[in-house]
Amino acid sequence: MTRIQDEWDRAHESRVIDTSQFHFKAKHLKILKSDAVLLHPLPRRKEIAVDVDSDPRAVYWRQVRNGMWVRAALMLTIFDRGGEIDRYYEDLVS
Repeated sequence: MTRIQDEWDRAHESRVIDTSQFHFKAKHLKILKSDAVLLHPLPRRKEIAVDVDSDPRAVYWRQVRNGMWVRAALMLTIFDRGGEIDRYYEDLVS
C-alpha cells in the first residue's frame, strides 16, 4: 500500500481523484492469504484503517523501524563512523 503523495502535487491534480475505493479496511483482511504481508512506507492517512494494525500480516511498523536502522547504517558508512559503534559495543561486553 501507499498513498497519493500530494505534497509533491504542485498543480493540485490529486484533489480531484476519488481514492476511497482504495482504502484497506479490516473487512479486507479475510481475503488475504495467511502468509500475506501488508507493507506501507508511512505516514498514512485514510488508505489503511487503524484497526488493521493489530493483524500480524500488517508489518509496516517493522518496515519503518528496519528502514530507520538501514538509514543509520548508511550514515555511519558515508561518514566513516562505524568504528565508533564497534568500540562502543566492545566496551559493553568487556
